[in-house]
Amino acid sequence: MSFRLEEGPSARPNRVEKATLFLQGDFGFGYHKIPCRWIEWEERPYAQYSHAIHVRFVPKGGRSVRGFVHHGINSPFVILAGWNVPDLTKSDWELIREDESMCVQQVRHTSFSPEWDTEFDKGLDRYRGRGGRLAFDGRTSTR
Repeated sequence: MSFRLEEGPSARPNRVEKATLFLQGDFGFGYHKIPCRWIEWEERPYAQYSHAIHVRFVPKGGRSVRGFVHHGINSPFVILAGWNVPDLTKSDWELIREDESMCVQQVRHTSFSPEWDTEFDKGLDRYRGRGGRLAFDGRTSTR
C-alpha cells in the first residue's frame, strides 16, 4: 500500500493507493462509502477561493477518473487507507411501515443535521481504535 503525504507550495498532490473515501452527499444525508483504486488531494486556489481542496480518484473496479473541489471551511469527506473498511454508519433510511403493496421509509435525521457527523465520528473512532489508518479528514481542515 502506497501512502505519501507532502506539504508546501511546491508539493505534489497527496496520494493513497487502495483507499476508501467517505463523502457526505449533496443533500447532507449521511456519509457514503466509495472504495478507490487510488485517491489524491491537494490544496490550491479555485476561482475566487484562495484555499480549496481538489480531490481526484478512481473508484475500485472503475477506469475513469472522478473528482470534486470543495472550497468551504470544513470539507465533508474523509479518506481512510485500505479497502477493508466497514460501513461506519447505519443506513440513512429507516422503515416506517411495510405491507404487500408498499414500503414507507423516512430518513433518520434532517438534512445536514449534526447527528450525521456524531454517528460517523463514533464509527470512525471505533475503526481507528482497531488500527485503521486515517489519511485525511477534510472536516477538520483549517484554512
